[in-house]
Amino acid sequence: MASLKATVRLWILYWPPLTSPVHNFPYITHTSFMRLFVGIALANPVIKELSSISLRLKSVGGGIRWTTPDTWHITLQFLGSASPEQYNCVVSQLNELRSSSILIELGKIEIRSRAGIVFARATPTPELLSLQHLIAVSTSVCGFLPQSRAYHPHITLGRIKGKAGAQLKTLLRNAIQQRTGSTGFVAEEYLLYESFPATTGSHYEIRKRFPLIPLCEPIPPADPAA
Repeated sequence: MASLKATVRLWILYWPPLTSPVHNFPYITHTSFMRLFVGIALANPVIKELSSISLRLKSVGGGIRWTTPDTWHITLQFLGSASPEQYNCVVSQLNELRSSSILIELGKIEIRSRAGIVFARATPTPELLSLQHLIAVSTSVCGFLPQSRAYHPHITLGRIKGKAGAQLKTLLRNAIQQRTGSTGFVAEEYLLYESFPATTGSHYEIRKRFPLIPLCEPIPPADPAA
């Protein structure tokens, strides 16, 4: 009987399971640390367009580990390892954040040789930079320091394995279009993700969604009593 009671207590403590795509409850009570970041998911037309570009780039051959569409996103703030208390703090802080929906514009497909990544650049509009800054300030209350380097929004499409030769990079650059086209989308929410490392590349699960205010609606003033 004692064993059964202990099992029931553990079941309650760890529900909902970490493997679920989205938690039904906004706060975490288990004791393990999580690897978190805040980002914007891509709209379906953008995923379709980038999938077509990625497929064409794969024709250059090996030496590149390509990411999959289900992992594509625009990072707003990397948080890293977080305790349950920090997770709950982040959720509380971001629930209080007020910002409008944002038009996301895609730029060039590029190679960052030093970092070894192939990526689609997102235009750092004032609205996107403002949201990123607000999130960085909000999460700093929970013990996460804003990154000191400049924010460069992008979507990682592939990672170059090891020290790729100049020939591979030349072939890749020749296969890259100058622009992704005119496709853009309006981001109506941003997400809190948990990252799970794997040998085939990290996969991400959504932990919380935070809606943005539609562009046609005015942003309500902050509650002075909050």
